[in-house]
Amino acid sequence: INLGGIKSWYNGYNIGKFILYNPWSILNCLKQKGKLGPYWLNTSDNKIIKNLISKSKPAIKDALTYLLQGEIINEPIKENLVFQNLDKSEESIWALLVYSGYLNIISTDRKDWQLIAQLIVPNKEVQIIYDEIVSSWFGDALSLSEYNKFINSLIGGDLETFEQILSDYIKVSS
Repeated sequence: INLGGIKSWYNGYNIGKFILYNPWSILNCLKQKGKLGPYWLNTSDNKIIKNLISKSKPAIKDALTYLLQGEIINEPIKENLVFQNLDKSEESIWALLVYSGYLNIISTDRKDWQLIAQLIVPNKEVQIIYDEIVSSWFGDALSLSEYNKFINSLIGGDLETFEQILSDYIKVSS
């Protein structure tokens, strides 16, 4: 069994001083004789997450691009999450992503009344979900090879190529 692979695919959840792995995925990986794969991804429909992110303000989408590059972002988190208000504030969206395991909190700081959290994508398994969300933004407007070039430029930090493809896409979609 590839322990490094298991760590990169299923690790990344911190609860206080404890580091947790996704137990569902670990069990399924063991059941499949160590084959790494997005087991948690297939346990439920990510429709709410996809809709919230797709309909979110540009600031959230911009922050998501940093997350996809493996960056850490700082965002305010609502401590009391009300599902009816999910689409009304950025803080609620970030909180939902944290509380449902799509993001991990590295550290927190309180600024006045807001809880500001350092956030990161926890592992490769969750990264796949974000990749699917971003690909759905582009639909049929980009060819598969152009989309792959777009994603690789984002992940590789080639911002010039990323901006050019995004700019071309915006021109075509407008």
